Amino acid sequence: MSSSTKHSVAIIGLGGILGQPLIRAFTSETFRDLYAKPIKALTRDPSKYESTDEVEYLKGDLSDPESLKQSLEGVDVLVDVTSIKANKIPLVDAAKAAGVKLYVLPGMATDVINHLDLHPWHALYEDKVKEVEYVFKHMKTLSIMGGVFSELNFSMPEFSKVYPQRGLILRSEHSDQRFTCTSIEDVAKSVAAIVHRPLDEIPAVVKISGDTMSIDDLIDYFRNAHSDVKFAIQQVPWSETTKQADESDKWIRDRAGDTKELSFGDESGSNNEMLLHMSNVVYANFINPDSRVHALFEPNDNEWVNPNNKYFSWKSWDLK
Repeated sequence: MSSSTKHSVAIIGLGGILGQPLIRAFTSETFRDLYAKPIKALTRDPSKYESTDEVEYLKGDLSDPESLKQSLEGVDVLVDVTSIKANKIPLVDAAKAAGVKLYVLPGMATDVINHLDLHPWHALYEDKVKEVEYVFKHMKTLSIMGGVFSELNFSMPEFSKVYPQRGLILRSEHSDQRFTCTSIEDVAKSVAAIVHRPLDEIPAVVKISGDTMSIDDLIDYFRNAHSDVKFAIQQVPWSETTKQADESDKWIRDRAGDTKELSFGDESGSNNEMLLHMSNVVYANFINPDSRVHALFEPNDNEWVNPNNKYFSWKSWDLK
C-alpha cells in the first residue's frame, strides 16, 4: 500500500478501557507504517495531551458537533470507543458530514444488533440498541466482537458469583459452559490489523476469540487467589438463574432513556444496582446451554484478522 492510499484514522474515547491500547496499537512498530500519520485522537480537552508526529490530539466533544466535524475532516476511519452512556448519534452525523468512510465499534462483546433473537435477555437499554442501529443505517460500519474482555473476568469475582468477604460461592447449573474472551490489547491490535485493508473488503461484523474460559474456571481462579478463605459452595438451579435474569432484564427495560442510570461510579448508589442487574443478564447469557452462538465464537475470524499470527500472538489464559 503506497503512502498516498494509507487510511487516515481517528480514535474517540481516550479515557475508556480501549482508548490507550488503541493508541499503542496504531503507533506500534507492527502497524505504524500501515496508516497515514499522525493518528488523530479526539478528546474534550486536547490541552491535557502533547501532540507528536505519531498522534495529534484534537477537540472532539459529543456536545459540540461542529468540533467533531472539524476534527474529522480528512479522516477515513473513525474508531469509536466512547462509553455506553455516550450518545452516538451526533458523532455519526458529524462523521458522515466530514466524509468518514468507515465507522468502527470494537467494544461490543456480542452481536446484539444483527442477532437480537439469539439473546434471551438484554444488557443494553432499548434506546442504546437503537443508537447502534442508527450507526449501521447511516455509515459503513465494522463491529468487532471479542466476547468478554479477558482482564475484566479477573477483576470482578462477584460477576462469577464468588463473594470472598462472605466466604460464599453461588455455582449455577451450566457454569461449565465455555465462552469467548479476548484481551484488551488484542482487541486493539485486531482493529489495527483490519482497517488498513481496502475498505470495501471489510465486512460489517468480525468475530475474534483470543481464548475461552468458563465460570467454573473463574471460580477456581478466585478460590486460589483467596486461599485464606474457606468458601461454602451453594448450588443454584438454572431455573433460579433464569428467574434473576428475567427480573433484571425487566428492570433494565423499564429504565429505557434514563441515561443517569448508566453513569457508573456516581455517589447515588444506583450504579451498584445497575451493575448488579447487568451482571445477572450477562451471566445468564454466557452460561445459557440453549444459545451458544453469541457467547462462544466458533467458528471465528481469527485467521482472517491475524493470519498465521502475522501481527501478534493471541493472549491465552491458563487457569488450571
